[in-house]
Amino acid sequence: MNSNGGTPVAIGSHWIEYYGTTEPGCLEHCAYQYTFGETATGQLRTLPAWAPGASTIPDLNSPALAAHLCSPLRVPQGFPTDLTSSTLAPDPLVFAGQFAAGAESVIRGGLYQLRLLLERCGSNLHLVLTSQLTSSPTNQFAINRRALVWLNYRGGPIHGIFLPSLRKFTITSPPASLGSSVFLTSRRLYLEDGSGRVIAAASPRPPTHRRQHTS
Repeated sequence: MNSNGGTPVAIGSHWIEYYGTTEPGCLEHCAYQYTFGETATGQLRTLPAWAPGASTIPDLNSPALAAHLCSPLRVPQGFPTDLTSSTLAPDPLVFAGQFAAGAESVIRGGLYQLRLLLERCGSNLHLVLTSQLTSSPTNQFAINRRALVWLNYRGGPIHGIFLPSLRKFTITSPPASLGSSVFLTSRRLYLEDGSGRVIAAASPRPPTHRRQHTS
């Protein structure tokens, strides 16, 4: 499908999400935005209700495009880039069951800091797991129904937290480096080391404790 919406960043059964300039052909001092192209027609549209602090998010698999977050979750504040002069774009939340993980920017000492949050539908959980993320487009965290894993910008081990117990763990081998990406499925964990090499391992599982029977 041809589109002038910009660079495709995600795709679903009904929509393709793009990130590009608000004015086609702009090269300097441009404002950027997310647009959505309908897969059947190619028609582009925006989603103004998707904004930091709001409860509307895009659902690329829904004909209506818009979906609503479960209470009390809200769209996190996005991280500005050097390419945009527009208001801060929202960062996505990634869901696994009732849990949601997302990156949110805050100002500390006059500088933007990107931190990883874990929240849960129907709960006041608002857990800051790390503030050592970067605005890099790499996948610095991943979640499934059993665990959330993330990388720190300084490199080192893969960090994680089991769900729903919130027990933390680390994976020391292989160590991640700057520019790495992490991916997580129900069965496998993948680490892309920044050079195109992908390392696979079993998906983290919480330890099981067997009951000891006494006679």
